[in-house]
Amino acid sequence: GNDEKGDFIVDYYKRLGGIDVNYIQRTSELPTSATILPIRPNGDRPALHQRGASDKFFVKEEDFDDVCRAKVLHHGGTGLLRDMDESGQSAKLMAFAKSRGLTTTLDLIAPNDETLNLLKPILPHVDYFMPSMEEAYQISRQNTPAEASKFFLDLGAGACIFKWGEKGSFVKTHSNEFRLPAFAVQVKDTTGCGDAYCGGFVAGLCK
Repeated sequence: GNDEKGDFIVDYYKRLGGIDVNYIQRTSELPTSATILPIRPNGDRPALHQRGASDKFFVKEEDFDDVCRAKVLHHGGTGLLRDMDESGQSAKLMAFAKSRGLTTTLDLIAPNDETLNLLKPILPHVDYFMPSMEEAYQISRQNTPAEASKFFLDLGAGACIFKWGEKGSFVKTHSNEFRLPAFAVQVKDTTGCGDAYCGGFVAGLCK
C-alpha cells in the first residue's frame, strides 16, 4: 500500500542492498497487509491478520521473464493473494518457471476450506511443497506425516517438506522419507519462523 508500512518495507529492502525493488507493486486502494502475532507463553502463535494490498498483487505474463531471472522461484502467499489465486495466475507463473528450468518452492498462508482447490493446479509445477505439519493435516484431512505427504505427492508435488516445530522437519519424496530433528536452541521469539525456514532452505538450494 501507499502507506507507512509500505514505505518501511521498501526502505528496509533498499538498506539491505542487493534486492531489486523495481517490481514491488503499490496501491492506494488498500493498506499494506499486516499480521500481529501475540506469541503465547507455550509457544502458540495466534495470528491477527489485516487483509490488504496483497489481494491486489498480480504478476502479468509480460513480467514472467523478469520474475524468473533466478535459480529458484518461491511462492509464499497462496491463500491471501486474491487476484493471483482466483485467476489461476499462480499456477501459470509456476509452470512458466519450471519451463525455464527454475526450482520452485511453495508455502501457504492461512489455509481454509478453499485452499485445496487453489493448490490442485499449482502443485504439479512445485518441486518442494513446504507447509507446516498442522496445515498439511488440515488440508489433506490425513493424520500422519506419511499419509499427508503422499496426498500432496499424488497431486503432483515433487517433494513435501513439513515444518514441525520443536519436532523438526518431515521430508518425503517419491522414493524416500525421513525426519530431521530440530536444533536444540533457546527460543526467544517465533515470529516469522516459518518464513525464515523457507528462506534458509531456498538459500541452501542456491549454493
